[in-house]
Amino acid sequence: MAEKGTTKKVGRLIRSARMHRGLTQKDLAKKLGVRSGSYVGMLESGLCKGIGIGRLEEIASFLHVSGVERYRWFAAAGHSRAMD
Repeated sequence: MAEKGTTKKVGRLIRSARMHRGLTQKDLAKKLGVRSGSYVGMLESGLCKGIGIGRLEEIASFLHVSGVERYRWFAAAGHSRAMD
């Protein structure tokens, strides 16, 4: 289970990338196939207990996050994973 500090950190990274792309929480929620932006809001504020690798990959892809920045996301979420 991810520690609270790690969920807040990855949440800040997601929020920053989403805002950089000019998307609302509702926009990202639609891309993720969830009904409302509240799920994204919970992710961004660190209220979720953790975020799985698959979901993190999906969010990073939608927000065009790659390279070192993508690695930072996985590290922040507590996932040790070699990047492609």
